[in-house]
Amino acid sequence: MKLSIITVNYNGAEGLQKTLNSVSQQSFTDFELIVIDGGSTDESIEVIKEYESLFAHRPSPIAYRWVSERDKGIYDGMNKGVKMASGEYVYFLNGGDTFMSPDSVINMFAVGKTEDILVGRLNYIDGRGRYHESYQKKMPYQSMLGFIRTGIPHQSAFIKKSLFDKCGLYDLNYKVAADWQFFMRAIGLYGASVAYCDVLLAHFDNGGLTSKRGDLMAQDINNATWETIPVGMLGDYGWMLQSQWDLDKLMWIQQHKLAYFLFKALGIIGRKLCK
Repeated sequence: MKLSIITVNYNGAEGLQKTLNSVSQQSFTDFELIVIDGGSTDESIEVIKEYESLFAHRPSPIAYRWVSERDKGIYDGMNKGVKMASGEYVYFLNGGDTFMSPDSVINMFAVGKTEDILVGRLNYIDGRGRYHESYQKKMPYQSMLGFIRTGIPHQSAFIKKSLFDKCGLYDLNYKVAADWQFFMRAIGLYGASVAYCDVLLAHFDNGGLTSKRGDLMAQDINNATWETIPVGMLGDYGWMLQSQWDLDKLMWIQQHKLAYFLFKALGIIGRKLCK
């Protein structure tokens, strides 16, 4: 089987219905759907059972499995899904998130990439109703430093199941950034290969856990970074990160005429004062 789509849900029946409906419309058929419910008390189970019947009676039936039980949060649910998955790649489309079109999955695989992590593009609507599109194609995936400066949203990534066997599952010590820590571990410590696919893959629900808890997310990412990098490399990493930030500032100045003029003028004044 090519793909395992994993959907994690807890008391989000309305968003879950949107997600499962989006999956049901995919033109790609070589996948299984795994729903991990955290013991919902709303109408989620009714929604899950409704789509169980729908998937079973398609012209090309889709393998569909689900479980509903209490868990330790979203990453515990995602880990359960990985353990149940039998596809070559796994993809997390959690409750409320949707594919951009019926051809989203087939377009990702049509690119012909076979790397450990295949990354597409996302969009979302923010709290003010403004449209945003992610720019994964600009990300320098090949280095840990590049990843730390940018990141990979889990909704944009098809991940080889074998990579979890190699690198381990999501670390439940990180409440909102375990996916960040997994990618950093996989790319930076295990040398996972990454390929960009120019496909607008999904629309993610910006009302989710990480979106609502920005301060915790920032703290979790900071902890994950410093706890994951080997101790002997921490000093070098800090120096590289500061150097990269300095370089980014200089590049920004160079690209803006007024800033560049002021930068040059201050340089001239500084040299004169030092004489």
